[in-house]
Amino acid sequence: MNDPNLSPRAARFHRLAPLVLAVGALGLYLATLSRGAFPGLPAKSLAWHLRLDAAPTLLDPLWGDLVRACAGLPGGDVALWVGALSAVFGAACLALATALIMRVRYPIHDPHDPDEAGREAQARLVAGLTTGLFLMASIPFWVLSTRSLPGTFHLLMLLGAAWLFSEYQRTGKPGRLYGLGLLYGLGIAEFATFWVFAPLAALLVLRAMLQRAEFSVRVVLRTGLCLVPGLLLYLLNGWRLWQDPTTPLRGFGSVWAVIWYIWRDQWHLIANAPQTTGFLMIMALTVAPWLVLFLMRPKKPAWRYSFWQVGLRLVVLVLAMGALFNAPFSPWNFFGMYYVMVTPYLILAACAGYVAGEFWVMGQRREHRNAGIGQPLRSAMGVLGVLMPVAAVAAGFLNLPVADGRPGAEMDRLAEQALDDLQGRDVVLSNGVLDDSLRLAAHRRDRRLEVISLPQTGSAAYRQYLARFFPEPRQQSLLQVGFGAFLQDFLATDEGLARTAALDLADPLREYGYLVPDHLVFRVEPSDDRIDLAGLVEGQKPFWGRMETFSARRLDKRNPAYAYRQYLLRLASKVVNNIGFMQVEQGDPAGATASFQQARRLDPDNISALLNLLTLAQAGNLPELEGYRAEWEEFKSRHVDSRVMWS
Repeated sequence: MNDPNLSPRAARFHRLAPLVLAVGALGLYLATLSRGAFPGLPAKSLAWHLRLDAAPTLLDPLWGDLVRACAGLPGGDVALWVGALSAVFGAACLALATALIMRVRYPIHDPHDPDEAGREAQARLVAGLTTGLFLMASIPFWVLSTRSLPGTFHLLMLLGAAWLFSEYQRTGKPGRLYGLGLLYGLGIAEFATFWVFAPLAALLVLRAMLQRAEFSVRVVLRTGLCLVPGLLLYLLNGWRLWQDPTTPLRGFGSVWAVIWYIWRDQWHLIANAPQTTGFLMIMALTVAPWLVLFLMRPKKPAWRYSFWQVGLRLVVLVLAMGALFNAPFSPWNFFGMYYVMVTPYLILAACAGYVAGEFWVMGQRREHRNAGIGQPLRSAMGVLGVLMPVAAVAAGFLNLPVADGRPGAEMDRLAEQALDDLQGRDVVLSNGVLDDSLRLAAHRRDRRLEVISLPQTGSAAYRQYLARFFPEPRQQSLLQVGFGAFLQDFLATDEGLARTAALDLADPLREYGYLVPDHLVFRVEPSDDRIDLAGLVEGQKPFWGRMETFSARRLDKRNPAYAYRQYLLRLASKVVNNIGFMQVEQGDPAGATASFQQARRLDPDNISALLNLLTLAQAGNLPELEGYRAEWEEFKSRHVDSRVMWS
């Protein structure tokens, strides 16, 4: 919409800036998008909303509808569609944030002075560019925009509410408040942060009405009533969850119990956050600058600011840029993917943009007796302000290795590989690390697969959930007793063995037959004559080369994918080590040596493979013996965590 205080040329730039930034952000996010299910929280979120998990989330009902709608789209898998949707929402958030900050006018001395008015219009453009680029390059926002997570959708709802409030401030039309009420009601039922901002939102609405001298009890009541249709989403969500057959297994006795636990889960998200390390510092980092710059901003022009006012803004700018460049006090540095906090970055982006605009206003040459700091320093502040968008772009280059979602595609392909290696088996015993990735891979192929997370089998509710997949009365009864009793009975038959494989957990299968290590999984056969060891080894070699290439690719240790890559390399190395042990048992020391060496190429810290090489070198009096001994002594001197020492 046109601003009557802007010249036609300035108005055109103000309209184009959000669109240009949104298009650029969309291109960036699509280029760095995870084109598969990114392991960890993104994969878990998809599994929740596709009802592939034993305990699906009670929250995010609108986002869940979008995920399930994407699952029905042709061509490509649900993770790709949902990731692209997150990128679109992220670009829309960026456009809205840019447009909102450009609506904030800076006080000027003479609104009829074309030079001063033009400088103010330029300052708003600088503020918008800084805000948009800051948000685009910030790590949490980038991560949310390139993974199958609901963060950008929720933030878009929050910014949409802010836009409607801004529209009321601009036009005074009550319809904008009614729309705000409807959206806010939906937001409360969808996203717990709306509860956090509810008192502030109510105060700001009342303040805006009083400032416009248009306070009306009727309008306030109507706005409150407009919340009700959105809040009905609680009832709809509770009813739909109650229809899910897994819901009663969690102890919910009625629809109202489900709704109560939805409220409880939202409350826990809010109440548990202050208990996390660094939360209070992050609150101070974001709330204090916002209060100073927006609720207590001076009415005089920026070029009249005193030294302490300029110094305060420099502190705000340093804190904001520190968060953007992932300084030790930044929210991402504290929480990472464990608690993805993006709202503080939105607030800091607005603060940094506003200060950049103030500095640009300050930099205009003024011959006025009430000017604050000296002209040379004001000019330097003007240069600093216009450099803020450049600094945000530089931060984007530095943050790319951390936020890049593309490594997730290769890990998703490895989950597909593990699914192929099951060779038709439909029961997988797992330790929980890649469970959701396997479930999603099976969902893409419309294949029935039960991934049993062994760490959860101590829960009676989880065992009741598993009983739905094992219809025989005896198996269901044993599951009520304990998982160990069920597993022993299930694997005691050839049929059970033929249905079962393990991911990183070979010990439960070892006593029931002969292990077949294959790429990333362990199968089991009832007799060793069914195992073609030479053919098995030969079939592994292309995969080993693929994993070596995977290991050689550069991946920043701060990227959330790094820990999963290291896990997959350790898992592949463990499987190779087991193949080498089979070769030793069949009297092939040369082949075993090659396998143990391959295991160490995939994971140099595989101590079991090193000890096996040392043993073979001692038995054969090989010239490599001293080298292995030296490596063993060096390994012990590093005091490596015993968790990497596999038997």
